Amino acid sequence: MSSCQRHSDGVQKTILCVDDDPMVLASWSDLISSAGYHVLTACGGAEAIQKFSGHVVHAVVLDYEMPGLNGSTVAMHLRRIDKAVPIILHTGGAAPCAEELALFNSFVSKGARLSAMLAAIEGALLQRASE
Repeated sequence: MSSCQRHSDGVQKTILCVDDDPMVLASWSDLISSAGYHVLTACGGAEAIQKFSGHVVHAVVLDYEMPGLNGSTVAMHLRRIDKAVPIILHTGGAAPCAEELALFNSFVSKGARLSAMLAAIEGALLQRASE
């Protein structure tokens, strides 16, 4: 396990994965946890906000197109709780407008390889650690 999955105090980093498709959510959760992260999952925006509010979360992988609250709306709520949390947009559809994209630290398409997602997570965590 690389040192970037743990704080300097040795605590495992927690990633919140949010997607309304249970198969996508399970797949990414399994892959991210196999890379050494603790993963929380939420199958919609309201559940994501609830879990984020009740846990220490180091980064969020967030789907954009979800019923109810879309990814931008969820990101706005999460930013109210923790302005600095890295949020990685994960979508198979068209990217949101520039104003909405500003809510996210990075973008990874649903067709991307695991290595692209892990690189986005690690980059976001390293950026936050250096702030």
